[in-house]
Amino acid sequence: MDSKWHFILETFQEIQQDLRPYLDKQNEKVLRYHIFRAIRCLGKAESLLEQTLMSGSPMDAKQGWKVVKKLRSEIGAWHVKLAEYDESKGDYNRAMRAQESALISNPSDPDFYLQYAHFTLKSNGLFPNQELEECLMRLSKPKAYDALTAMKSAKLSLQTYIGLYQSNEMVLKTLTWIEQLEIEISVKFPELNAQSEEQKTVEQVRAELSSLIGLDTVKNKINDAVNWLSFNKLRREQGFQDEPISMHMIFAGNPGTGKTMIARLLAELYRSVGFLDQGHLVEVDRSQLVAEYVGQTAIKTMNKVQEAIGGVLFIDEAYSLTRSQGNDFGVEAVDTIVKAMEDFRGQFIVILAGYPDEMQQFLSSNPGLHSRFKNQILFPDYTIDEMMLIGDVILEKKQFRMKDEAKSIFKRIIDDQMRQHPEQHGNGRLVRNIVEEAILNKATSVVSHDDGRVANNLDLLDERMLLDVEQEMNPLKLGIGYE
Repeated sequence: MDSKWHFILETFQEIQQDLRPYLDKQNEKVLRYHIFRAIRCLGKAESLLEQTLMSGSPMDAKQGWKVVKKLRSEIGAWHVKLAEYDESKGDYNRAMRAQESALISNPSDPDFYLQYAHFTLKSNGLFPNQELEECLMRLSKPKAYDALTAMKSAKLSLQTYIGLYQSNEMVLKTLTWIEQLEIEISVKFPELNAQSEEQKTVEQVRAELSSLIGLDTVKNKINDAVNWLSFNKLRREQGFQDEPISMHMIFAGNPGTGKTMIARLLAELYRSVGFLDQGHLVEVDRSQLVAEYVGQTAIKTMNKVQEAIGGVLFIDEAYSLTRSQGNDFGVEAVDTIVKAMEDFRGQFIVILAGYPDEMQQFLSSNPGLHSRFKNQILFPDYTIDEMMLIGDVILEKKQFRMKDEAKSIFKRIIDDQMRQHPEQHGNGRLVRNIVEEAILNKATSVVSHDDGRVANNLDLLDERMLLDVEQEMNPLKLGIGYE
């Protein structure tokens, strides 16, 4: 093992040894102190991993990822212990926050989602074994609003648990109880139901972020930014001087790696912690910022900035603004945005997105960009297994299913595209395109052939649909076809 990773592991093992005697003892202060030390150690490991991903060898990155996963798993387990300790004292609010930290540390553990739902309900005095009438009697309007928020968060967490694990009687009973209570509350307080749909809590958005497939390093970077904002808010409330920091970001990654999706969640998170007023996303590219004639670009760009006030201005393929296209109006758009970031400091966030190499060149094009965009997040390509999971999610949302034979062909198509186009295969977009093409082939098969047998399974995609997609995407491949 590389010496730098060996040093981090040694440091973490020392923390483990210091902490071990206190894991089964109710010494909250010592437990929290050692967890804080462990989180600092994890932060160093994640920072080193990001540097390795940017410039190191694949072997170093693989080694580093194993270390980071080990640290996250251990820290997650310690937070569970902390949650259990808080629960034993009846402090369900602190138990919920500790369990949320466990979930953030290790989002692949299904039991963490189950426990998070459990504490989320308890922290609001909601126990699924209680009669609905008993709960309703205790709910005033303010408490009912909090209860609705908690139930939506718990429901999402339980559904994530089922997706990662499997359903059981207790989980399904809890979901049914939540849904029935939501209906009862909406009848008693109809105005609250509409209000609760408008804006999500930070816990809800974080749970949605955690449930996304892959993107672990990205999720941690986003959570770090939100944690900083929450911490700074607490300091202000206690009279400490505000610590200004730039929250503008660079999202560097290939197409289809989830940059726009994460930007939308980030906007909601910034709104939920009080940093942004509205938390909406304004998505633009060069064509929506740059005009054809002198003097119009600044006006066009400022219109988009004004639209983004209170939210996030997301500029896709930002590097195209400084590429020569017959005029230098793109540079004028960049200068306008940089000035607006100063004039409207703290009122909106700018996220610049694009290919990794091109984004580095773009940052070098304007002296003011590097200092204003210190938060740079690399979006890695999805693995083939992650892309198959994305396919399952898309199929479920579209209410389709796929035979095992079809899934094998689905995986083969993805694998072929990844090998033929290692940097431009499309990631999540490729998966969505394959699914949509297969559904189109299904529609053609049913309507054109009036096949009664097929018409009885309108949600089923078989191997014929996927073979047609494979032939369309790779027409020169031999041996593809069916009788």
